[in-house]
Amino acid sequence: MEKFVVANNCTLRILDTQTGDKTIVLVHGFLESMEIFDTLVKQLKREYRIIALDVPGHGISEVIGECHTMEFIADTIYDILKQLSIDKCYVAGHSMGGYITAAFAHKYPESCEGLIMIHSIFDKDTEERINSRNREIESIKAGKKELLARVNPGKGFADNNRKKYSEEISNLEDQAIMTDDEGIIALQNGMKQREDLNEFANTTKMPILCFWGNYDEFFPLEYS
Repeated sequence: MEKFVVANNCTLRILDTQTGDKTIVLVHGFLESMEIFDTLVKQLKREYRIIALDVPGHGISEVIGECHTMEFIADTIYDILKQLSIDKCYVAGHSMGGYITAAFAHKYPESCEGLIMIHSIFDKDTEERINSRNREIESIKAGKKELLARVNPGKGFADNNRKKYSEEISNLEDQAIMTDDEGIIALQNGMKQREDLNEFANTTKMPILCFWGNYDEFFPLEYS
């Protein structure tokens, strides 16, 4: 069931399948929405209660400032879980969603049964990546969002898969174009500020599962 909630003073669209002994929270990536998980939800809801959300600033969730930190969104997820009377859950995040779920697991370990990172890392942004984000922010402010929307989604697919998944890439491009400029900027600013969580990942007793692709252009296998 889809519905709107107010959590951490932010209005959000969420999905709650409502049944299941164990809960998995799914968090999408940059320039995406919770629809990215439609196929996965159909498979997982047979055994788990699934919570998914449009991250604040993306999809049709609210933008509430110039910077949405990963910790702010982690707090928002925690508030959603409290409202739904969910004490513990697994969290799974794709790309930027991985940054958010890592922040959640770090801040609320008592609520996290396990962390799943898909196409994501625990590192903070390098200076090169921060500079790249700043350039993208300036492009958005200059009215060039469509260029960003036509370039970024395809990078999430291996080169030899882009033709095969051309329809999916086109859908992601359309989703990116529909994303609010202010939401894109707020999340870029938030990603620039995230902390390095490698020490947490290396020392926690919480189970962590990471997925990378052999031909991943964003995060090569050297990150594993």
